[in-house]
Amino acid sequence: SVTARNTGTDTEVPIVSSPLDQEVKQVAQTLKLEAVLRNGTPLAFLNDRWVQAGDTFTVERGTKVLGFEVLRIDDDSVLVECDGIQLTLQLAQFVDVRK
Repeated sequence: SVTARNTGTDTEVPIVSSPLDQEVKQVAQTLKLEAVLRNGTPLAFLNDRWVQAGDTFTVERGTKVLGFEVLRIDDDSVLVECDGIQLTLQLAQFVDVRK
């Protein structure tokens, strides 16, 4: 059995999120990852369009337009970045259909 011991030497750093962080996270919650294809070049069906790693897309929120980049596509998730904030979008339901 492994026991972690608190030595009291670690400094806790408060995490302060900016209004932009909150806005990016709120917009990311509206993104819909509906499918992932991993046959050859990985593709993801995200917000009614096919994307691959390196693709960029924009989402309008009121008067702001946020730009996202697709960084990585995994079997059941997609990693995107917006203004330096990385977020993982999960498939609602993962079904492995490999033969």
